[in-house]
Amino acid sequence: MTDSVSSTTSGQASDSSSLSNDNSSQSSADLTSGEGLASGQTTQEQLQSASPTTEEQLKTQPTELETLQQTQTTAPAGDWTENWFSAGNHKYDHLSEPVCEVIQPECTQAVVVDALNSNGVHPNQEQSFVPGQEYVADVDIPGPFGSDRISTTGVFNEQGEQIGIRNETLPDHILHPGIVERTIVLQDGAYHISTQGGGAGIMGGPNTWFDEQVWSGVDQSVINQLNQ
Repeated sequence: MTDSVSSTTSGQASDSSSLSNDNSSQSSADLTSGEGLASGQTTQEQLQSASPTTEEQLKTQPTELETLQQTQTTAPAGDWTENWFSAGNHKYDHLSEPVCEVIQPECTQAVVVDALNSNGVHPNQEQSFVPGQEYVADVDIPGPFGSDRISTTGVFNEQGEQIGIRNETLPDHILHPGIVERTIVLQDGAYHISTQGGGAGIMGGPNTWFDEQVWSGVDQSVINQLNQ
């Protein structure tokens, strides 16, 4: 009985193998000759339509910056951090003291923005930011961290007027990845500097805890320039 089953199974396997080989040969012949493919469609095109390429997959994946921005919009209101020292999402906001009052003859948005570009982009600023020109600087965070570089671009309203600046950390920045936007806002008859920052790097706790201390000094540089 055992031999009979074995023999039958072996025969079936042999037939199956033969059928498999025939099908394989037929498939190869079809691919080689182009038979079985849609009209005008090459084998490469068929493969691409069946499975997206690595490049196409990458295009559909959010960038690190896009992911960070999404986190900032969905996080709780106010200063917030996931972790104190280890890597994690965090954000903060800070509003400056009045920079100048609109009743003053030379207190305009454009004037305040110019002062921001000159002295209010980041701590330890040594050169003015010029919209449209590449700007990379080392903010030099205290400690044994080496360079802490950022890249700065302008923030504009719908009329194309500059209303602030945007700092993005570069990979050698200790708090990378991170973003800070500083914009000019009108509130209670005076212009202020609104600072909104956040990131996903380490030390989220200290970053949110000391935001007032860090940015108040930068704000004061702008205020001092307008009141010379």
